[in-house]
Amino acid sequence: MEISFSLGWVGAGYVFSIMLLAAASAALLGYCVGCTVYFWYKQLLAGRKIGF
Repeated sequence: MEISFSLGWVGAGYVFSIMLLAAASAALLGYCVGCTVYFWYKQLLAGRKIGF
């Protein structure tokens, strides 16, 4: 995030900042984004189809 701003990529820096804010807000509400990604990864390794 800070690298984006230092390189002059202001738009990318704001996008990363918003994504970080969303993930932190979700974590405060009890939802773990990393746990969900890990679950999807394990499902893909097991050969199961992920339903959205």
